[in-house]
Amino acid sequence: MPQGAPLGPADKGKGLVEIKEAPEQGYTIQDLCEVEDWTRADKYLASIMMRLKTVEGEDPLNQHERILALWDANKELKLGANQELVAAAEHRAKELEEDARKLRAKLESLKNQQKGLKQEVGVLRSSLDGARNDRARLKGDVSSLTEVVTLLEAKLKAKGLKALAAYKAS
Repeated sequence: MPQGAPLGPADKGKGLVEIKEAPEQGYTIQDLCEVEDWTRADKYLASIMMRLKTVEGEDPLNQHERILALWDANKELKLGANQELVAAAEHRAKELEEDARKLRAKLESLKNQQKGLKQEVGVLRSSLDGARNDRARLKGDVSSLTEVVTLLEAKLKAKGLKALAAYKAS
């Protein structure tokens, strides 16, 4: 590299190369887009652009500025679209949070209802146990009364026979 030759970025700013004079044929839009990353590096692109010849009757600097403006507009559109997506996602997240809150409230209500039903089941089981105990006691009472009736019938029959025999004897 000759002494005093200006240096500029190469391959998207990953290294330095010697800046050569602009060739006589001029640059295309594609060539200009390839060096877009150099615009802010020591005004390198602007100095090269000043030495360029126009292609197809247009000023390369103006074309480059239009390209940059379009890129900026594109970035803004993408950012706006991303913001719309973010807003939609946030709205959906709020809807889901509201659904989750409602489901938690319903779950809490169902848990309270379940507690009440468990208590009612406990009361009903207790009543059932009491009824079973009453049934067993009544069954025992009926058995005892049946025995007493049978015994009384036997006594009554015996007394009846004695009374009949005494009546006949009289």
